[in-house]
Amino acid sequence: MPRFYFDLRRDGVTETDHDGLELPSVHVARAEAARAAAEMVKESLAADAVGLNIAVRDDRGAALFEVAALLRIGPADRPPPPGGAGEVK
Repeated sequence: MPRFYFDLRRDGVTETDHDGLELPSVHVARAEAARAAAEMVKESLAADAVGLNIAVRDDRGAALFEVAALLRIGPADRPPPPGGAGEVK
């Protein structure tokens, strides 16, 4: 079974996953990354803004894809930034 590594980036800091998870496919890894990002945002609801990225690598270290999650809470009369909700960097 292939191993996937989930590197977390938030607040300008990257936490490299050295252990990884054995998962049956890249599709399952994508679902796991999305679930983990949503859970981390949910756990941070007390903050006015939460942004994070999870970069997923294969067992050779090749970048496969990235999941970005962003939650902003602000005044109702404030217009959204250009491009919608914004980008997580």
